[in-house]
Amino acid sequence: MTVAAPSAQLESELRAIGDTMISEWLEEAGASGQAVFDSYKAL
Repeated sequence: MTVAAPSAQLESELRAIGDTMISEWLEEAGASGQAVFDSYKAL
């Protein structure tokens, strides 16, 4: 099996999807979810 690096377009599209998912989750999770996310990003 050969694993290749993703194209710039694929990487960009996946990042955009992830950003959307995070935004939607943060809307539901509220302040406590934001605190968890901020702690994760600080790692």
